Order: sequence, then structure tokens, then C-alpha cells
Amino acid sequence: MSRIVVAALLAMASAHAPAGEAEWKLFSGQVVPHLTSGKSEQAELFARAALDEALRSFGKTHRNTETSHAQLGMALRFRGKNEEAEKNYRLALAMREKALGRAHPSTALLLGNLAEVIQALGRHAEAERLYRQVLPVFEKAHGDDPKTATVLNNLGAVLRAQARYKEAEPVLLRALAMKEKTLGAGNPSVAHTLTNLAEVLEQLGKKGEADKARRRAAAIQR
Repeated sequence: MSRIVVAALLAMASAHAPAGEAEWKLFSGQVVPHLTSGKSEQAELFARAALDEALRSFGKTHRNTETSHAQLGMALRFRGKNEEAEKNYRLALAMREKALGRAHPSTALLLGNLAEVIQALGRHAEAERLYRQVLPVFEKAHGDDPKTATVLNNLGAVLRAQARYKEAEPVLLRALAMKEKTLGAGNPSVAHTLTNLAEVLEQLGKKGEADKARRRAAAIQR
């Protein structure tokens, strides 16, 4: 990020908040928009700047510092830097659990993000345990919802990765039904679950069903 751009943004932010808080809000507020627009490198830079400012202005245990660790974990996950993402997610999670408890939906959301990183690192049994902790919290807080469906999909995927195909099939079928209900049958996220399901059905010897799921996924992705 250029110093000119940062200086201009800081000048605007400082008019509405004290020093330190203004800088942190400025940097933190840029992370998600940059990730959404596909600028993950810039998002990481803003997340690091926000965390540095949070540590300097608020200290290690402040809620803003927790938020910055979580944002940096997210940016690093997008960048494929999963080991460092795990470290930041765990730091944020420890603070959020202390403040809200593990059964709070906000804590469960962060735990699910950590599980995705663990899954990406190939530690499938550990990721499974985390998803199983998140699922009942989401079911209670959100019911049939894309967030709940995503956890089901990811749980099915880690069961598949452990060759536990009979267990994975009903989980993925439930994820599929929930996504179709809440997102619509043509949503790209539905195709993702169909692809996972097709691989499981193939392993279970259900070739006709697997081929049907793959055709449906391909039609959505066109």
C-alpha cells in the first residue's frame, strides 16, 4: 500500500476517532473489502498493519487485538499461508473463548475457520473434531442456514478424506439438501457439495448416482 494512500485515509479517519483507534479502524476496515475484491496480498498487508497498531495501542488482550488476529488469519488463509493462519486463529480463539465461551456462535464461527485451516493442512481427524464442536452451536443458533450447510459439507469432506465413506454420505446429503433449500439448486456452493458427494458415492460403488451428481455439478459450473 502506498504511503500517500495511507496518509490520506488516516487524515479522514483521525477526524472521527482518537489516535491509535483511528489508525486501527482504518487498517482493519480495509481487510474484508480487499479480500472480497480478490486483492489478498493487499488484504494481508492491511491486516498486519491493523494487528501492529492494535498491539501498540490496546495491548495483547484487547478485543481489537483479537479481531486483528482473526482478520490476519483469514487473509493468510486466502494466501495459502496456513501454518501462520493457524497461529493467528488460535490466538484469537483463546481470547474469544475467554470473553464469550465456546458455545457462543461467534466463537463457533472462529472455530470453524480454524478447522478449515487444519483441514487444508491435512490434519483431517483434528479438523473433524472441531467441526463436530461447531455443528451443534450452528444448528441451535442458525438452523437450516448456509453457514450450517458449510460445516456439514466440510465435515463430510474430512470424513471422505479419512475413507469413512458410509459416514460421509448422509452428512453430505444433508449439506446438499440444506444448500438447495437456502441458496437455490443452481448455486455454485451446491456444485461443490455435489462434487464431494460424487466422490463418496463412487467409493461406495454407487456409480450411477455418482455420475448423476457430477453431471449436476458440471451443469451448475457452466
